[in-house]
Amino acid sequence: AQMGTNNTITPVVIMTPNPSPFLSDWQLQRECIRLNIALTQPMSQPVKLMAQVSLNGQVVARTKAEKMPVLSLHQGMNSFVAADIIPLQAVSFSGGIDQGAQRAGRLPEGNYQICIWFINAETGFPLISAPCQPFMIEQINAVTLINPANGVQFTSHPDSASGALRLNVIIAGKVSHTKRNLLGLLVDKDDSHVVFNWLPPMPMPVGTVRYKLRIVPILSGQNPTTALNNAMPIIEKNLAVPFYTITYLSDEYFKLGEAGVHSSLNHFGWAVQATDANGNTVGNNNGWSEVRTFTFKTGMSFATPNLLANELPWDPKRKLGGDDFKGTPPTGSELSAESGVYFKVYYDSTKKTWVVVAFFDTNESWMTPDGKKDGALINHEQRHFDITELFARKLRKKINDLPRKDQTQEKIDKLAQETADEMNKEQEKYDKETDHGTDADKQKEWNKNIDKEMEKYKEYAS
Repeated sequence: AQMGTNNTITPVVIMTPNPSPFLSDWQLQRECIRLNIALTQPMSQPVKLMAQVSLNGQVVARTKAEKMPVLSLHQGMNSFVAADIIPLQAVSFSGGIDQGAQRAGRLPEGNYQICIWFINAETGFPLISAPCQPFMIEQINAVTLINPANGVQFTSHPDSASGALRLNVIIAGKVSHTKRNLLGLLVDKDDSHVVFNWLPPMPMPVGTVRYKLRIVPILSGQNPTTALNNAMPIIEKNLAVPFYTITYLSDEYFKLGEAGVHSSLNHFGWAVQATDANGNTVGNNNGWSEVRTFTFKTGMSFATPNLLANELPWDPKRKLGGDDFKGTPPTGSELSAESGVYFKVYYDSTKKTWVVVAFFDTNESWMTPDGKKDGALINHEQRHFDITELFARKLRKKINDLPRKDQTQEKIDKLAQETADEMNKEQEKYDKETDHGTDADKQKEWNKNIDKEMEKYKEYAS
């Protein structure tokens, strides 16, 4: 094209065939669009760049002349990038672009053409134009969820296909009790964590992609998508990578468990939203993936177990008395008394620590009427309780010596059982050597040894 008799203008537009749908991205990606103009001599009048974008022949965006800067073209090569050609603040949308897309500066999917020309900055008269360039905005699919599978059920059975972990209140001692489940946790196959992962938007957009993982409770009869949009999230994380791990005994573990138990909400939905570096959503459905669900099936309590009316925790200031033996003496027994003593192990989700408590069960403990008046017999039974506390302290030390990552239910259960076996052997040895407390000298010897051992482990007192 000629501008005057001695000035040859050669405009060349270089356009990425599949640019980002967001004009804000164009401003940052210099390779998105470039205009080169070679002049054999300087342009005598000031100019402005103008651009318009058409979708299927209909203009959907154009720059406003009054918002475009005044330019001077010099001799030689003049180069302009997207920030010069189509600055977002100067763009006016029209045609078939909805209000939401306009606010985001987003072009919908389709086949486009961009046309660029110069106007006289003073008169607005068109001076020279570059050949229009086609480009296509591809549909970007939202993230694709991988794991966990939709509808997976996490239960309290360690050998289930869903890979869930059972944590028990471990009750060990002279009295046989059925183990009662206290705490249920989600885990994967190695019983240590849950991994949420997904594929990024496709085709992968240029630049940084960030993700928002949202996990919400689903009420009975509620649509998962409705829950995702309206429920208060149990967990919401902003991430730079397409995965998130909920580790064993982490805060997230207990948020899920406590929501499922205290609110009877054991049905959850999860989804992921993708955004770019500017916070624009990436992909259809406003960047959101499908909503998947999972069930946290447990009727267990996450709170510290409530003391039963018949349970007395070991207390150095509270010694046993005859009235604490509320059980009925069995007919034909040769003994004058028997104590129901044991310890419980549970995980305190508030303090994030394992707790061991020694108990005396008043209903499982009995003493003859005469025995309730016998201080020596009551002391003998008190020492059974003290031995229980001693081994509870030993177990607390064993747990404390374990690295936190190794404090799994399986290992704690094993340690508790081993300690209970050791304790029961010690209780039997104590009764045998003291002849159930009737050998006064042996009883004194055991009293002294028990006190000595208790002092040795005082650091681990409850």
